[in-house]
Amino acid sequence: MTGTSSLETFRTLVLNPTILGFFGGLFEVVGIRVVDTGEEFTCRLRGDAAEFAEGIDESGVDFVVEIQAFQVERLASHIRTGELDEVEQFRVLTNVFRPVANSGFNNPAVGMFMTGRFFSWFIKRRNITHMHLRSPDPGQEPDVEYSLLFVNRQWLLVPGLHGTPERIFEIDIERGLALHRELVAATRAADWRRWMAFAGWYKRWRDEVEVT
Repeated sequence: MTGTSSLETFRTLVLNPTILGFFGGLFEVVGIRVVDTGEEFTCRLRGDAAEFAEGIDESGVDFVVEIQAFQVERLASHIRTGELDEVEQFRVLTNVFRPVANSGFNNPAVGMFMTGRFFSWFIKRRNITHMHLRSPDPGQEPDVEYSLLFVNRQWLLVPGLHGTPERIFEIDIERGLALHRELVAATRAADWRRWMAFAGWYKRWRDEVEVT
């Protein structure tokens, strides 16, 4: 460790168009909590730049990511090279995947639509879905597994595999990032028509990842 704070580390980075393009759509404003140092700060994407500020206003961010200081240093080292390899992209995906899903599911307007009978009928809802996020190199970074549960009229995304699955998804980086970006866009729109569009998109996406 260099003694430099995580916030200072990010502020010194130059994000080229390739890096900015990767993060584009993953969030507009994200809170970052560094668990082992207690730091909290916010990142805002503004076109061709990223701005970092101390503290987190949870009502003003898309979601909050909790990470360790070593992950900050590792991501920063990749950004300095000018590109993120597939393993680092996968690490980013696994860090943002659950927070954005739970942020969307816990939004009252979103939850009312997504737990309604029409939405459930339209997507042919199942109560237990196992989701396998497949690493491009399990030797460097292991696969990550989640259970998507519909319990007491609530959607929950929890780590690990629980219950007997009614659906199984095998998700690579490309499809995982696509799902994340669609969820972010729909959640930010906060409009039932946008969620209807998401439902149609999700059905097509599901056909690509579902294992029979």
